[in-house]
This record gives sequence, C-alpha cells and structure tokens, in this order.
Amino acid sequence: MKIVSAAEMREIDRVTTERFGVPSLTLMENAGAAVADFVRKQYPDARRVSVICGKGNNGGDGFVAARKLREEGREVFVVLLADPKELRGDAAQMYQRMGQSPVVAKSHDEFEAIQHRLAEVDLLIDAILGTGFRPPVSGLYAEAIAAMNASGVPVVAVDIPSGADADAMGQQSGAVARADAIVTFTAPRPAHVFGMLTARPTVIGPLLRKSRR
Repeated sequence: MKIVSAAEMREIDRVTTERFGVPSLTLMENAGAAVADFVRKQYPDARRVSVICGKGNNGGDGFVAARKLREEGREVFVVLLADPKELRGDAAQMYQRMGQSPVVAKSHDEFEAIQHRLAEVDLLIDAILGTGFRPPVSGLYAEAIAAMNASGVPVVAVDIPSGADADAMGQQSGAVARADAIVTFTAPRPAHVFGMLTARPTVIGPLLRKSRR
C-alpha cells in the first residue's frame, strides 16, 4: 500500500486533470458518490442523515453525497457553515445541483439554534475540512466539530476527520472530529495509517479526486 503526503496528493490531482483530462467536477461527483455508496452499504438502517459542510471542496463532496442519499429516499438534513455566496468553483456548482436548501449557519447564534438537531439523526457525515487543511481549526468550524463529537451519533468523515493534520504521524491535537469511519480516495495520507483517527479501518475508494480543504 502506497502512502502519500498531502503535497504528493495535490501533485497527483494536478497530473490527473492536466495529463489525463479528468474534469475536477467529475472527481468531486465520484468522491461524493463513493461516500454515499459507503453509507448505503455500511449504514443501511440510517434513514435520517445530517451532512455538515464547510465552504471548500470537502463541503462540495458533502453536497454530492447528500444528493445521492436523498435520491434513494433517505431524509437528509444539510448544514452549511458559511454563506452560500462564499462557495466557489466545483463546490458552488454541486451546491446548485444538490436539489435542496441547506440550513445555513454563519455564526455561533445560528449554529446554536440548530445544534440540537445533530443528535436527532441516525448518522452524521463530516464534510467540513479535508486533507488540504492545516490545523489548528477555530471559530464556527471548531464549534461544529465539538457538537458532532458530543452528539453520540455515528460519524462518517469525508477524506479525513475535520481538523486533523493529514501528514501527522502520531496523535492529533486541537479540535478534531471523532470519526467512526473514514472514506478517502486514491491512497492514504500518513495520518490515515499512523494518526489513530478511527477505531475502524479507513476505506480507500478507487476513484481519483482532488485534495480537499
């Protein structure tokens, strides 16, 4: 099994798009679809799912997963931790394709008003921050991570638990999401193997995709 650093993953992404002509939007669609497929197989009884999304590409993966799960009849509650106007590129396009309006929480007060709903679902999907992020995490994102950790609900992390350092070889510090399962792609980063991010195996999808922030 090959382990790649976050920088090496970015180079793989660049080559995938520039040399092989795979559109980044296709990579995001494939990534989100793989997350939804994992949930379908591993959590078949999770009828109510909440997807917590940041404003970057990791959130874009979450928008795709939300659309796929909703299409198969699950009740999906999407929380966007940013103003939709802040979305850019592929994430903005997947937001438009999602087919439902999320609950937008741009501040502490707005998030506090809906936080209780995170404990009322069967499964949480963490799509806040990906392997392109460099800790520490603070502010609203840190608050959302703490709420997920306190919810008592199983958490599936997209790419890596939010707040984690993808290149760390040991125990993580700071605000890091608790993950019951992780779905990443192409190859694991050091933290997936050595970072003690989850008690369960990390699932590595076969689909190339962009690094996530």
